[in-house]
Amino acid sequence: MAFIQKSLMVSGFIIVLALIFSFASSSFWRSLLDYSFLFSLLCATTGAFLFVLERGFFNGIIYSSKIFRKSTKEGEYASSFDDLDDTGAFHEEHTKLRAYKWTFPLLVSGGAFLILTTAAGFISLS
Repeated sequence: MAFIQKSLMVSGFIIVLALIFSFASSSFWRSLLDYSFLFSLLCATTGAFLFVLERGFFNGIIYSSKIFRKSTKEGEYASSFDDLDDTGAFHEEHTKLRAYKWTFPLLVSGGAFLILTTAAGFISLS
């Protein structure tokens, strides 16, 4: 139930912002489509970034760069300050993966509005 409520809140946010900005334009319907597309793109991009962030994608990048850094002389010196256990083997402790409450409502609502406004834009062209 919370997912549906949040998705409706995001959808309402997109519609209200698009309406507010559209009233200032000379072509109301065209600018409504444009602003709806832009705000839904912002929501979908934010949701996608949160999705990538909560899956720990950047932890893997940091880990691989630390391993790669040990292959040069300067990098080996810099990596001597990294966390090492008693055996001297490199290890990485990843933090617990976070779950953001707004990830999927932003993705779903933003993506749905992206598809709808793109289709409406193509229909209005013909």
